[in-house]
Amino acid sequence: MTTTKKMIASAFLIAALAGTAIYHQLMDKQSVARPKISSEQTIPRDRNVTGGGESLIEQIARAKAAKPPVDLRKELERLKLKWLVVGGGNDKIREQDALASESAEVLMCSREMLDLLKFLSSHEMRYAVVKTDYAVEALFGTAKAAEARQLLVELPETAKVREERSYKSVGEPYRDRWSLAAGKTCPEDQFDSFIVALNCRLCAQEALYGRNLTLMRTDPEAAFTSSLEAFASGVPSISGRYGITMLFESELPPDVDFAKFEEQLPADGTLGKSDRPFVEIEAYTEIRQKLFWYWAKIDPAGAANHVLANPDRLAPRLMEEVVGGYSYRDLDGLIGWVSGFPEGPYFDLAARSAAVYARGRPGIDELIQRIQDPKLRQQARERAKVPLANPNTR
Repeated sequence: MTTTKKMIASAFLIAALAGTAIYHQLMDKQSVARPKISSEQTIPRDRNVTGGGESLIEQIARAKAAKPPVDLRKELERLKLKWLVVGGGNDKIREQDALASESAEVLMCSREMLDLLKFLSSHEMRYAVVKTDYAVEALFGTAKAAEARQLLVELPETAKVREERSYKSVGEPYRDRWSLAAGKTCPEDQFDSFIVALNCRLCAQEALYGRNLTLMRTDPEAAFTSSLEAFASGVPSISGRYGITMLFESELPPDVDFAKFEEQLPADGTLGKSDRPFVEIEAYTEIRQKLFWYWAKIDPAGAANHVLANPDRLAPRLMEEVVGGYSYRDLDGLIGWVSGFPEGPYFDLAARSAAVYARGRPGIDELIQRIQDPKLRQQARERAKVPLANPNTR
């Protein structure tokens, strides 16, 4: 390298080093001047960095709200086609169960669901109808309960069932049954506004029956009184007397007082007519019979003694219900238990009932022989002739 070239290279090197020094001096000055960001000044992790202060949760909620609503009519047609493919035969039960759940998840309690159920009925897919109906009822026990209640409220007036309430009525009273299911899980502080929004006194009564099924677990007396008042109001409903009798099937507290339930009922309508088998019985009589049946399953002595202590308002025939309830509790001890009843009409009817449940068991013939009423004794003998495969079957 010539002397001239060496001089030029050295000049470039000196300039580069000088530039580097100047750059670092400038950066040092900026670092001193730049304010430090404290932890309080940092942007929270759930805040929108682009500004506006909107939280991530709020962004998600806004995005969901901005999504276009589901076109239920299109979904209805899609589900109809899927049901036609699956069919209503017994060879695709699992597929039908899955499709029933999907149908309920998508259409819920909408009018499109009512149209789907009509469609399934018209194609004689009875199992599909039942499973889908049950799947809709089940929604009220899920996180979608509030949404389902709102759709139920929004059903048009034409979706409401006629005043004539019966499972044999034309059409299926889906809205009524869904109202019952909705009432079971509706929060207590929202219940009054819910039944008002239903704008249907028949559905509101079903919702009340449902609410009382849940209330029965914690305040059985209030639940029973409420349902009894609803039944006495004369408002027709598909539940009818069942709105009260199904209360006894609830998960009852151990200290439930059946006597207080019974005392709220009018006097026994069958008093003096204890020998009327297989006849249409008056509604309150059926309610009372179910009451004693379930009472005896929990406290048979209490149920029996209550009948014995109230001959002026309770017919001896109720001993048959007491015996029926006891048979579910202790079938092996049934004959010995009935043997301790006082002689007379109470014993006669209890023994005739025991002949049904204890057919073929040792000691039943001796128990029947003690029946004083000849007609009841003969009936007991006829009923005890053939043992049942399931003694608990009436």
